[in-house]
Amino acid sequence: MDLNRYALFVDVAETRNFTKSGVRMGYTQSGVSHVLKSMETELGFPLFVRNKYGVTLTSEAERILPIVKELLEVNRKLNRVSDSLKQRKAGHISIGTFASIAHNWLPEISAAFIRENPGTTLELIEGNPKDLCTYLEEKKADIIFISRSSVTSDMEWIPLYEDPLLALLPDSYNTKGMTSFPISEFEDKPFLLPDKDVFTDLPDLLVNHGVHVNVVCTAREDLSLMHMVANGLGFTIMPQLSVLDMKYPLNYLPFSPALTRELGIAYIKNDHLSDAAKRFIEITQGILLNIKY
Repeated sequence: MDLNRYALFVDVAETRNFTKSGVRMGYTQSGVSHVLKSMETELGFPLFVRNKYGVTLTSEAERILPIVKELLEVNRKLNRVSDSLKQRKAGHISIGTFASIAHNWLPEISAAFIRENPGTTLELIEGNPKDLCTYLEEKKADIIFISRSSVTSDMEWIPLYEDPLLALLPDSYNTKGMTSFPISEFEDKPFLLPDKDVFTDLPDLLVNHGVHVNVVCTAREDLSLMHMVANGLGFTIMPQLSVLDMKYPLNYLPFSPALTRELGIAYIKNDHLSDAAKRFIEITQGILLNIKY
Protein backbone atom coordinates (compact mmCIF):
# COMPACT_ATOMS: atom_id res chain seq x y z
CA MET A 1 0.00 0.00 0.00
CA ASP A 2 1.51 3.33 -1.08
CA LEU A 3 0.58 5.77 1.69
CA ASN A 4 2.32 8.66 -0.04
CA ARG A 5 -0.45 8.94 -2.60
CA TYR A 6 -3.07 8.89 0.16
CA ALA A 7 -1.19 11.74 1.85
CA LEU A 8 -1.22 13.61 -1.46
CA PHE A 9 -4.96 13.03 -1.79
CA VAL A 10 -5.56 14.52 1.69
CA ASP A 11 -3.35 17.51 0.93
CA VAL A 12 -5.17 18.29 -2.33
CA ALA A 13 -8.47 17.95 -0.44
CA GLU A 14 -7.21 20.70 1.89
CA THR A 15 -5.59 23.05 -0.65
CA ARG A 16 -8.09 22.41 -3.50
CA ASN A 17 -5.13 23.09 -5.81
CA PHE A 18 -2.93 20.56 -7.65
CA THR A 19 -0.03 23.00 -8.09
CA LYS A 20 0.07 24.10 -4.44
CA SER A 21 -0.08 20.52 -3.15
CA GLY A 22 2.58 19.49 -5.65
CA VAL A 23 4.96 22.10 -4.26
CA ARG A 24 4.19 21.06 -0.67
CA MET A 25 4.50 17.33 -1.34
CA GLY A 26 7.36 17.34 -3.86
CA TYR A 27 5.45 16.57 -7.09
CA THR A 28 5.11 18.36 -10.41
CA GLN A 29 1.55 19.27 -11.41
CA SER A 30 1.56 16.44 -13.96
CA GLY A 31 2.92 14.14 -11.26
CA VAL A 32 0.00 15.03 -8.98
CA SER A 33 -2.46 14.32 -11.81
CA HIS A 34 -0.78 10.96 -12.53
CA VAL A 35 -0.83 9.82 -8.88
CA LEU A 36 -4.46 10.78 -8.33
CA LYS A 37 -5.49 9.22 -11.66
CA SER A 38 -3.94 5.90 -10.57
CA MET A 39 -5.87 6.17 -7.29
CA GLU A 40 -9.12 6.76 -9.16
CA THR A 41 -8.44 3.73 -11.36
CA GLU A 42 -7.82 1.54 -8.31
CA LEU A 43 -10.85 2.84 -6.40
CA GLY A 44 -13.20 2.86 -9.36
CA PHE A 45 -14.53 6.39 -9.03
CA PRO A 46 -13.31 9.99 -9.59
CA LEU A 47 -11.88 11.96 -6.67
CA PHE A 48 -11.89 15.58 -7.85
CA VAL A 49 -13.82 17.84 -10.18
CA ARG A 50 -12.00 20.79 -11.75
CA ASN A 51 -13.53 24.28 -11.72
CA LYS A 52 -12.26 27.81 -12.29
CA TYR A 53 -11.18 28.10 -8.64
CA GLY A 54 -9.22 24.83 -8.55
CA VAL A 55 -10.68 21.44 -7.69
CA THR A 56 -13.46 20.14 -5.43
CA LEU A 57 -14.02 16.72 -3.92
CA THR A 58 -16.55 14.40 -5.51
CA SER A 59 -19.24 12.96 -3.22
CA GLU A 60 -17.39 9.63 -3.20
CA ALA A 61 -14.14 11.33 -2.21
CA GLU A 62 -15.93 13.18 0.61
CA ARG A 63 -16.96 9.81 2.03
CA ILE A 64 -13.51 8.23 1.97
CA LEU A 65 -11.57 11.33 3.16
CA PRO A 66 -12.09 10.71 6.93
CA ILE A 67 -11.07 7.06 6.49
CA VAL A 68 -7.90 7.99 4.61
CA LYS A 69 -7.01 10.54 7.32
CA GLU A 70 -7.52 7.88 9.97
CA LEU A 71 -5.32 5.46 8.01
CA LEU A 72 -2.51 8.02 7.83
CA GLU A 73 -2.78 8.78 11.56
CA VAL A 74 -2.59 5.07 12.41
CA ASN A 75 0.54 4.83 10.27
CA ARG A 76 2.08 7.80 12.10
CA LYS A 77 1.32 6.15 15.46
CA LEU A 78 2.84 2.89 14.23
CA ASN A 79 6.02 4.71 13.24
CA ARG A 80 6.21 6.48 16.61
CA VAL A 81 5.82 3.22 18.54
CA SER A 82 8.32 1.48 16.28
CA ASP A 83 10.87 4.26 16.79
CA SER A 84 10.31 4.15 20.55
CA LEU A 85 10.85 0.39 20.68
CA LYS A 86 14.03 0.67 18.62
CA GLN A 87 15.37 3.31 20.98
CA ARG A 88 14.59 1.18 24.03
CA LYS A 89 16.41 -1.75 22.54
CA ALA A 90 19.43 0.46 21.87
CA GLY A 91 19.57 1.70 25.48
CA HIS A 92 17.64 4.95 25.28
CA ILE A 93 15.19 6.49 27.77
CA SER A 94 12.85 9.35 26.85
CA ILE A 95 11.86 11.32 29.95
CA GLY A 96 9.06 13.88 30.02
CA THR A 97 9.51 16.54 32.67
CA PHE A 98 8.66 20.00 33.97
CA ALA A 99 11.38 22.60 33.48
CA SER A 100 11.71 23.00 37.27
CA ILE A 101 12.46 19.28 37.69
CA ALA A 102 14.86 19.35 34.73
CA HIS A 103 16.75 22.20 36.45
CA ASN A 104 16.73 21.01 40.05
CA TRP A 105 16.62 17.19 40.06
CA LEU A 106 17.69 15.77 36.74
CA PRO A 107 21.32 16.95 36.59
CA GLU A 108 22.19 14.92 39.71
CA ILE A 109 19.93 11.99 38.81
CA SER A 110 21.16 11.83 35.21
CA ALA A 111 24.81 12.04 36.24
CA ALA A 112 24.39 9.18 38.71
CA PHE A 113 22.55 7.08 36.13
CA ILE A 114 25.09 7.66 33.32
CA ARG A 115 28.00 6.83 35.62
CA GLU A 116 26.38 3.45 36.22
CA ASN A 117 25.05 2.98 32.66
CA PRO A 118 27.53 4.68 30.30
CA GLY A 119 26.06 3.06 27.17
CA THR A 120 22.56 4.44 27.69
CA THR A 121 21.39 7.81 26.37
CA LEU A 122 18.80 10.02 28.03
CA GLU A 123 16.38 12.31 26.18
CA LEU A 124 14.67 15.02 28.23
CA ILE A 125 11.41 16.38 26.80
CA GLU A 126 10.08 19.41 28.66
CA GLY A 127 6.44 20.47 28.71
CA ASN A 128 3.43 21.36 30.82
CA PRO A 129 1.26 18.64 32.44
CA LYS A 130 -1.04 18.37 29.43
CA ASP A 131 1.93 18.07 27.05
CA LEU A 132 3.62 15.43 29.22
CA CYS A 133 0.52 13.21 29.33
CA THR A 134 0.27 13.45 25.54
CA TYR A 135 3.95 12.53 25.14
CA LEU A 136 3.37 9.44 27.27
CA GLU A 137 0.21 8.38 25.43
CA GLU A 138 1.90 8.84 22.05
CA LYS A 139 5.02 6.89 23.14
CA LYS A 140 7.23 9.94 22.76
CA ALA A 141 8.21 9.50 26.41
CA ASP A 142 8.84 6.26 28.29
CA ILE A 143 8.24 7.86 31.69
CA ILE A 144 7.16 11.32 32.85
CA PHE A 145 7.61 13.37 35.99
CA ILE A 146 4.14 14.68 36.79
CA SER A 147 1.90 15.83 39.63
CA ARG A 148 -0.53 13.31 41.07
CA SER A 149 -3.58 15.30 39.98
CA SER A 150 -2.67 14.89 36.28
CA VAL A 151 -2.38 11.09 36.38
CA THR A 152 -5.06 9.26 34.38
CA SER A 153 -6.56 5.79 34.86
CA ASP A 154 -4.31 4.24 32.20
CA MET A 155 -1.11 5.25 34.03
CA GLU A 156 0.95 3.64 36.75
CA TRP A 157 2.03 6.12 39.42
CA ILE A 158 5.13 6.18 41.65
CA PRO A 159 5.02 8.92 44.33
CA LEU A 160 8.30 10.76 44.96
CA TYR A 161 8.03 14.13 46.66
CA GLU A 162 5.65 16.61 48.34
CA ASP A 163 6.49 19.98 46.78
CA PRO A 164 5.37 22.90 49.01
CA LEU A 165 3.28 25.62 47.40
CA LEU A 166 4.36 29.19 48.10
CA ALA A 167 2.69 32.58 48.04
CA LEU A 168 4.64 34.97 45.79
CA LEU A 169 4.26 38.57 46.95
CA PRO A 170 5.49 41.90 45.58
CA ASP A 171 8.53 43.25 47.40
CA SER A 172 6.42 46.20 48.56
CA TYR A 173 4.06 43.90 50.47
CA ASN A 174 4.75 44.13 54.20
CA THR A 175 5.82 40.68 55.42
CA LYS A 176 7.50 41.87 58.62
CA GLY A 177 7.09 39.26 61.32
CA MET A 178 5.36 36.82 58.96
CA THR A 179 6.65 33.23 58.72
CA SER A 180 3.69 31.95 56.70
CA PHE A 181 0.82 33.26 54.61
CA PRO A 182 -2.88 32.39 55.00
CA ILE A 183 -4.44 31.69 51.60
CA SER A 184 -7.48 33.75 52.65
CA GLU A 185 -5.25 36.86 52.32
CA PHE A 186 -5.57 36.52 48.54
CA GLU A 187 -9.27 37.45 48.75
CA ASP A 188 -10.06 40.10 46.12
CA LYS A 189 -6.37 40.89 45.60
CA PRO A 190 -4.90 41.28 42.08
CA PHE A 191 -3.86 37.77 41.08
CA LEU A 192 -1.63 36.37 38.33
CA LEU A 193 -3.06 33.04 37.26
CA PRO A 194 -0.85 30.36 35.69
CA ASP A 195 -2.35 28.82 32.56
CA LYS A 196 -4.71 25.92 33.38
CA ASP A 197 -2.52 23.53 31.36
CA VAL A 198 0.51 24.54 33.45
CA PHE A 199 -0.87 24.51 37.01
CA THR A 200 -3.97 22.37 36.73
CA ASP A 201 -4.76 22.33 40.47
CA LEU A 202 -4.80 26.05 41.18
CA PRO A 203 -8.38 27.07 40.25
CA ASP A 204 -9.81 24.18 42.29
CA LEU A 205 -7.43 24.98 45.14
CA LEU A 206 -8.74 28.53 45.40
CA VAL A 207 -12.38 27.42 45.13
CA ASN A 208 -11.91 24.69 47.76
CA HIS A 209 -10.56 27.27 50.19
CA GLY A 210 -13.39 29.67 49.42
CA VAL A 211 -11.04 32.33 48.07
CA HIS A 212 -12.12 34.74 45.35
CA VAL A 213 -9.25 36.44 43.54
CA ASN A 214 -9.20 39.31 41.07
CA VAL A 215 -7.41 37.77 38.07
CA VAL A 216 -5.54 40.52 36.23
CA CYS A 217 -3.35 38.35 34.00
CA THR A 218 -2.70 34.74 32.95
CA ALA A 219 0.62 33.35 31.69
CA ARG A 220 2.17 30.02 30.72
CA GLU A 221 5.75 30.63 31.90
CA ASP A 222 6.92 30.77 35.53
CA LEU A 223 9.48 33.44 34.68
CA SER A 224 6.80 35.70 33.21
CA LEU A 225 4.74 35.43 36.39
CA MET A 226 7.79 36.15 38.59
CA HIS A 227 8.64 39.26 36.57
CA MET A 228 5.05 40.50 36.92
CA VAL A 229 4.99 39.93 40.69
CA ALA A 230 8.39 41.64 40.99
CA ASN A 231 6.93 44.66 39.16
CA GLY A 232 4.01 44.89 41.56
CA LEU A 233 1.31 43.70 39.17
CA GLY A 234 -0.16 41.24 41.66
CA PHE A 235 0.22 38.03 43.66
CA THR A 236 0.48 34.39 42.62
CA ILE A 237 1.07 30.85 43.86
CA MET A 238 3.99 28.73 42.74
CA PRO A 239 5.56 25.41 43.73
CA GLN A 240 8.82 25.64 45.68
CA LEU A 241 10.77 23.86 42.93
CA SER A 242 9.90 26.70 40.54
CA VAL A 243 11.36 29.42 42.76
CA LEU A 244 14.62 27.79 43.89
CA ASP A 245 17.60 30.07 43.14
CA MET A 246 15.15 32.80 42.13
CA LYS A 247 16.83 36.18 41.72
CA TYR A 248 13.87 38.54 41.54
CA PRO A 249 12.97 41.38 43.94
CA LEU A 250 9.91 39.72 45.47
CA ASN A 251 8.94 37.83 48.60
CA TYR A 252 7.62 34.33 49.06
CA LEU A 253 6.17 32.51 52.05
CA PRO A 254 4.79 29.02 52.72
CA PHE A 255 1.09 28.74 53.42
CA SER A 256 -0.51 28.14 56.78
CA PRO A 257 -1.88 25.51 56.84
CA ALA A 258 0.71 24.02 54.46
CA LEU A 259 -0.27 23.37 50.84
CA THR A 260 1.64 20.98 48.57
CA ARG A 261 1.55 19.22 45.22
CA GLU A 262 2.54 15.55 45.07
CA LEU A 263 5.15 14.83 42.41
CA GLY A 264 6.07 11.44 41.03
CA ILE A 265 6.79 9.34 37.97
CA ALA A 266 4.10 7.92 35.69
CA TYR A 267 4.17 5.43 32.84
CA ILE A 268 1.51 3.59 30.84
CA LYS A 269 -0.08 0.59 32.56
CA ASN A 270 0.98 -2.79 31.19
CA ASP A 271 3.81 -1.05 29.34
CA HIS A 272 6.94 -3.15 29.78
CA LEU A 273 9.60 -0.68 30.87
CA SER A 274 13.16 -1.42 29.82
CA ASP A 275 15.64 -2.48 32.49
CA ALA A 276 17.35 0.88 31.98
CA ALA A 277 14.12 2.80 32.69
CA LYS A 278 13.46 0.72 35.81
CA ARG A 279 16.98 1.44 37.05
CA PHE A 280 16.55 5.15 36.31
CA ILE A 281 13.45 5.16 38.53
CA GLU A 282 15.31 3.34 41.33
CA ILE A 283 18.17 5.86 41.24
CA THR A 284 15.65 8.73 41.26
CA GLN A 285 13.90 7.31 44.34
CA GLY A 286 17.23 6.90 46.17
CA ILE A 287 18.40 10.44 45.46
CA LEU A 288 15.09 12.09 46.36
CA LEU A 289 15.03 10.34 49.74
CA ASN A 290 17.83 12.72 50.78
CA ILE A 291 16.61 15.89 49.04
CA LYS A 292 16.19 18.87 51.38
CA TYR A 293 15.46 22.50 50.43
